[in-house]
Amino acid sequence: MVTTRRRAYEPRDYKPKRRKTDYQRQAQRVSRACRICAVDAPRYLSVMNPCGHAVCRACSLKLRWDAFENGTPVRCSTCRSEGTFVQLNEEFVANIPDGAEAEDSSDADDERALAEAARIRAAASAALSAASAASDAMQPVKEASIRAHHALVEALRAELALERDGTCDEAHRTHRKSTFVKDLEERAKLADIEMDRAIEAAQTSTDRMVEIKESFEKIVAHVLQLIDRCKQENEGCATRGLRFSRACRACSTESPLLRSFFPACGHAVCRECADKATAREADTSCPTCHKEGSAIPLFEEMTEC
Repeated sequence: MVTTRRRAYEPRDYKPKRRKTDYQRQAQRVSRACRICAVDAPRYLSVMNPCGHAVCRACSLKLRWDAFENGTPVRCSTCRSEGTFVQLNEEFVANIPDGAEAEDSSDADDERALAEAARIRAAASAALSAASAASDAMQPVKEASIRAHHALVEALRAELALERDGTCDEAHRTHRKSTFVKDLEERAKLADIEMDRAIEAAQTSTDRMVEIKESFEKIVAHVLQLIDRCKQENEGCATRGLRFSRACRACSTESPLLRSFFPACGHAVCRECADKATAREADTSCPTCHKEGSAIPLFEEMTEC
């Protein structure tokens, strides 16, 4: 029977923890699975800045689009913190076929689509304000036109009454028609012209709103196509046999357990190299591309092989 020596401060039922053997360490690997759709090997990973949680690009675009539609800030699906998504800049272990990267879409397509949607929404807001202003301006013009026509009708009725009564001679009646009634007719015509202009402005605003609505429907369809394309890229990633390298680009460690990434460029390095780069107050830049910026811890989950 093998006995284990017990220290004086250890309880009698104490069992020392076994250290992990090399085989057990090799049996662990870092998972690239998306935290939302659970895709095992997504083509692109988008990391939330500043919390460091990663999801696939399709889910990150869906989160950004939902936040855009609801008018709310983008939040991490894991910790619910506000931030922005940054695409992780990764390298392939094996050579990919020629033109394979050209077939894939990029994160710039997502940014352009969201920027175009924001521009269309701003144009829609401006067109809605213009339509509201045109509608508000039409009401006083309409009232002025009605008053002018009512005044003209009353003047004509007064002229008919004078003719029936015979209390006004021909010269006086001619003078009234040439001055008073003519002035009322001109006012009515001007009111009609202003009314036509107001109607035309309102119609122009309505047509503009229809055009903006069609443009927004197109950009919505384009964003949905981008999301579907990202999902297809995730599915085709395993089919094409693409494997990604976890090697640190600074110290060339093959598979560091902990990594950090630089949001300014998207490069990932081991936590030790990132801490060294951050500790240098004079030069806080990425050790790979030397772009200015601080590193953020990248949270990755460990899985058993």
